[in-house]
Amino acid sequence: MLRDASSPSRRLVQPALRILRTSYPSAPLGIRRQELDNVLSVLRMAIEIAGRDRHTNWKKLWSEMDSTWLRIFVSKSRGVQDIPLQQAFAKAFLLEATTPGRVSHAAIECLAIVSPKDWKTFTAVCEFTCCIGGRITPVILNCEDAVYRAKDLDAQLVDNLIAVGLVVRGGTGDIYSLKMPDAGLRVQYFQEPEFTVWPLRSPIPRDYFGRVLVQPYPLDTALNVGVLDFTQTGRILGHMTPCKSVDGFTDYLKHAWKEHLDG
Repeated sequence: MLRDASSPSRRLVQPALRILRTSYPSAPLGIRRQELDNVLSVLRMAIEIAGRDRHTNWKKLWSEMDSTWLRIFVSKSRGVQDIPLQQAFAKAFLLEATTPGRVSHAAIECLAIVSPKDWKTFTAVCEFTCCIGGRITPVILNCEDAVYRAKDLDAQLVDNLIAVGLVVRGGTGDIYSLKMPDAGLRVQYFQEPEFTVWPLRSPIPRDYFGRVLVQPYPLDTALNVGVLDFTQTGRILGHMTPCKSVDGFTDYLKHAWKEHLDG
């Protein structure tokens, strides 16, 4: 399996074993073959994700990583066989290696307990994430709407993400909102064209039990961004998902926020 001495997989073996011995100095041979294979698979993926950059000094990179973080990383990744989750661990390794302190111990521990099904759901949530006013925000307005149901999102699956600590829900289903400054909020969804939402300059008529009233309303100057938000851990792990944009989601948002599109 590791015949080519020039391949990244071959060059990876000895550094990986050194990591294991550093992580388990009292029992260097205590890791099972399957667990070793899992760790090697994660590290191979890290090299592949990095584009097999020949200029990367992997030995130096690993030797300078925090040993406590590495022990937690190996301990948690060695039991992971699901390919998407191994890819997530690989991305976490690269992010921590290149930006020390970026991936918390709590994030690695959370990643280790997420089921493959929950990771798929979390990836779907991340596919509805926008940068709004410089803030990374999941925009889940109503799981019953077709755009979300097409990604198999429902309340029960979202509850599972809450249970493992990736997202939080507004109390009793309350929405989250972002205050809109007079200059508006810029909205960026993946690589699609940016657009701006504005606070309403004057209240709009609304029907209150058969009477049309014109009076200030909280969402005239604040933007409804849905019923979910990332936890600190979820915000970190969102970078590890293979999420991509959803066709038609920008149009959906513009329809939902149509009152705020004219400055």
